[in-house]
Amino acid sequence: MVDRNFLITPTDISVTFSVAPALNALYSIKLLRGADYVSGLASWVYETIAQLTAEALLTHDAVVEMLFDGLLIPGLAQFTDFDAYLEQLAKTDSQQLRAMALTWIRKIDGYPGDEALLASFEVFQNVIKQHFAHKRPAHEPDEALLQRVHSLLQAPNAMREAMVKHLAMLWEGYLKDEWERVKGLLEESVQAFEQVDLSGLTAPEIVQYVTGRDVSNIDLMAKISDVHHVLFVPSQHIGPYIGWMPSDTPNMLYIIYTARVPKGAQSQNTALDRSQLLIRMNALADETRLRMLELLTKHKELCAQDFINMLELSQSSASRHLRQLTATGFVKERRRDVAKCYSLNREHIQDLLEALELFFQN
Repeated sequence: MVDRNFLITPTDISVTFSVAPALNALYSIKLLRGADYVSGLASWVYETIAQLTAEALLTHDAVVEMLFDGLLIPGLAQFTDFDAYLEQLAKTDSQQLRAMALTWIRKIDGYPGDEALLASFEVFQNVIKQHFAHKRPAHEPDEALLQRVHSLLQAPNAMREAMVKHLAMLWEGYLKDEWERVKGLLEESVQAFEQVDLSGLTAPEIVQYVTGRDVSNIDLMAKISDVHHVLFVPSQHIGPYIGWMPSDTPNMLYIIYTARVPKGAQSQNTALDRSQLLIRMNALADETRLRMLELLTKHKELCAQDFINMLELSQSSASRHLRQLTATGFVKERRRDVAKCYSLNREHIQDLLEALELFFQN
């Protein structure tokens, strides 16, 4: 953990940067299912998920997706390696893990209480289906997954064992060597941001500066308003996106950002420079996304439904492509009534051309 704090005035929020090995690895594992609904993540994500068996995927969906809060044990950001985290996870009281895993479910409107939920699969299924129908209808879990999750919640010792076994399998089989490959890049990003004076910036300004993203239209800013400390953690797997996780420390939030150096800073690692270029170039390496950008050269602004109609896309496909173009900065997003509308970000395109020119001069 980095000791240096920065005061962000006038919001009274302190900020630190850290590689946070255990938290970082856990978030990379969580990203595996992100491959189902976003493009532009690191190739490691897509290659790993493609190798998992059907049984491993079911277990993953149960213990990492549905019960993820149970994995957020105290001190997660302080563990210096993933093995130490797994050792502590195995020692954590299973009843405590179950209580943590139920955190998000307890927030669902009309929650019937732990006793009723655990006693009846029908009650549990109805609660979860109600939540997904309202929040994420396209990702509603099937009955086999819900049966697995409910069974684990009824047997917390078995739940803890399943969590540790699955995470250890992913770490040893897929992530450990990858971590050694990317660790140096993450450390460089942390060291670069440590040198920046962030005093005088507001919370939104600091998040935008660190992530390189326009954060005005994302839900993250509502979460920032409720915290007093933010820990920024760089990732080589998140692609152009921003992630966040709650902390066991009150009024603290973890923000996962694409490993990068501050704008204008000189990177000493050409691999980090290449990874940044690849993220942006990846957004252009698709015919549909190029056609979207081409349309925006001819129209000042188009809404999501316009792309669906003009390119004959499904809503999910259009959303996936627009999400990546927005995250990489090629388009600007704004809400017009209930619709999301997009315009070309010509400054970002020029910035990419300059970055390419500088890269080839090195």
